[in-house]
Amino acid sequence: MVPAPQWHWAAEQRLRSSGLAWTLLRPTHFMQNLLAFVPAVMSGVLPLPLGDARISMIDIRDIA
Repeated sequence: MVPAPQWHWAAEQRLRSSGLAWTLLRPTHFMQNLLAFVPAVMSGVLPLPLGDARISMIDIRDIA
């Protein structure tokens, strides 16, 4: 098992119990990763195996 999800959970629990104001961001995709798909996007198609799923994309420059 990959330990990263457990680390994330532990960090979120610590944050929640800290008394600080907080907001968790859980992006599923970074906009910069789309650079590899520029030719496809320019043709009007973004080929991702998502079906009707919704994803949250964020620009890495918007993360502090």
